[in-house]
Amino acid sequence: MSRPKIFLVISLLGCGLAVFFLLSHREAGVEPSPTVVAGIVLYGYTDDGEISWVTEAEEGRIEEGAEELTGVTIRFPGDEEEDLLISAPALTGRSGLRRLTGGVRVELGDELRLMADTIVWNDDTDTLSSPHIELVYGKIEGRGERFNYDIAGRLAVLEGGVSGTISREEPISIRGERAEESEGRLVIEGDVVVESDGKTYRCPRLESDGSGEDIILSGGVTASLSDARLSADTIRIDQDGISVSGSVVLDIDLKGENGA
Repeated sequence: MSRPKIFLVISLLGCGLAVFFLLSHREAGVEPSPTVVAGIVLYGYTDDGEISWVTEAEEGRIEEGAEELTGVTIRFPGDEEEDLLISAPALTGRSGLRRLTGGVRVELGDELRLMADTIVWNDDTDTLSSPHIELVYGKIEGRGERFNYDIAGRLAVLEGGVSGTISREEPISIRGERAEESEGRLVIEGDVVVESDGKTYRCPRLESDGSGEDIILSGGVTASLSDARLSADTIRIDQDGISVSGSVVLDIDLKGENGA
């Protein structure tokens, strides 16, 4: 992706304050500092001339391509999907690579929220990245390492170990090696462990929507129950309970009944 053209809009109030600031310092014989202005708006464009992002800042300065902004909000318009919104106390960098800091929040619609101390925005690759992220997806709350987000594809990926909780009448804790969210579905892969109400499930893959009410465990599942062990190709946990399918094996512990 080629670097977008950028247009800067500065409010008249900001200009007036900047001029007053410079004149007052010159009268006092003091060397003026770099101008800080209020009401900044930046636009990024695709090669086709479409708006790819809009950045608004309460104040900041731009010198020789370097940006220092505070009170930042960035909007990435969606085509058929909802706009992606980012808010952060501060942004530094230049066209192509910028760093958002101070407690960054990313939102997509009403369900997906991502929070991080720092996020790097690479405009050349159209991605967001962070060494650590917290995620809220509907009733699912999680955290993970090595976060990467494909802005154009609306695909969030967490690697290096993920964990979280699904808020239900009986809360469910989940752990895995990798997770991704796209088009309203959350997938967790790699030695997935699910624990709830004294039951433990292990499988290669978990899939759920944001409600956490329909969880599908697949790829060969084993379950440790209070008095039995269960294995199957697929186990589904939903509002109706637990259903199993494919190569089902149930091993019941009868020691409690016969005293052996």
